[in-house]
Amino acid sequence: MTVAQLLKKKSIQKVGGTPMVMVPLPVWYELEELIEDWEMAHSETLQKRIAASKKSKRLYSAAEVKKILGL
Repeated sequence: MTVAQLLKKKSIQKVGGTPMVMVPLPVWYELEELIEDWEMAHSETLQKRIAASKKSKRLYSAAEVKKILGL
């Protein structure tokens, strides 16, 4: 579902004079994921880390990955 489709499903109500947007929880979760994706795509720090990782020739074994992730 695109952002435009999600926005068409919005419902605006005033509660105590404050505008609010109410959406069903599944739509909210999808919006959260889209926001996270957008933030990651526009993060300079993350882009630099990805570029550095791509340049790196370091390979990790499954055991090393498990240790790093604490699994």
